[in-house]
Amino acid sequence: MITTSIVGARFRPPAAGVLSVLPSGASLLVRREPSNAYDVNALQVLVVRETLAGLPQPQLLAAIEGFGFTLTDVPGEIVTNDYARQALEFPLHLGYVPRVEAATLAPLFDRAGQAEVRAELTFAADGAPRVAFRVPT
Repeated sequence: MITTSIVGARFRPPAAGVLSVLPSGASLLVRREPSNAYDVNALQVLVVRETLAGLPQPQLLAAIEGFGFTLTDVPGEIVTNDYARQALEFPLHLGYVPRVEAATLAPLFDRAGQAEVRAELTFAADGAPRVAFRVPT
């Protein structure tokens, strides 16, 4: 089992807000993104719609509204906030596995012919979000 940081959430609104309300053990995905223009070894960390649907609505709203989203945006409707003008697509992209770890792990995904694996959310002692998953074999 690999456990690593989730980086880049602050660049993916409302990812930081969503991460702040997800409980430890929440279902995530780790997916290869070989078409990433900045890192051919990129591994995305994503959350599926069903995981968010299980959260208390007021808690989820409080977490995402600071990023210009409302609960009506969660199903994937277009938002109007200039900073976050995008569709919330699911699975929702929360961030990435750090580049150094991805350089080692991505070839294992490729060798196994697996584009994604199930994962779960964990937290470091300082509260920073982490992702735990089994490397494809």
